[in-house]
Amino acid sequence: HPGAQGRVSGAKMGSKKKSKKEKKGKKEKKGKKKDAKKHRKEAPEPEFGARGFIKETDKYDKEGEFRAWLGEVKKLDVESLQKWEEKELFKEYAEDYNTATLPHEKFYNLEKWSREEAARRAREDPTAAAATA
Repeated sequence: HPGAQGRVSGAKMGSKKKSKKEKKGKKEKKGKKKDAKKHRKEAPEPEFGARGFIKETDKYDKEGEFRAWLGEVKKLDVESLQKWEEKELFKEYAEDYNTATLPHEKFYNLEKWSREEAARRAREDPTAAAATA
């Protein structure tokens, strides 16, 4: 029957076509992707080396920051680590430093952060700052 044949090919053809709901869903997803791109422009990803660049040889220059990161982020004490563990953890710290993905400002420059923190406390409570000086 020619009619039956037409229905079969029509069924095949119908399966290739997308329903209005599917098209609408796809458009909504596209809109969400555009919105996500807009948000990315407002909060750009940190660039590699944006805070400087450190290598394994900079371990002693960044000792304080590394120890602070080790204690607060990794919940470890450098004294309890084997040398190879410390070296591996410093590599991890350096990678986060170089990609500007450390969780807090103080892990980049501990001394600067300490000065700024002390100044902030002094502005908030001048009598407490005088007592600690």
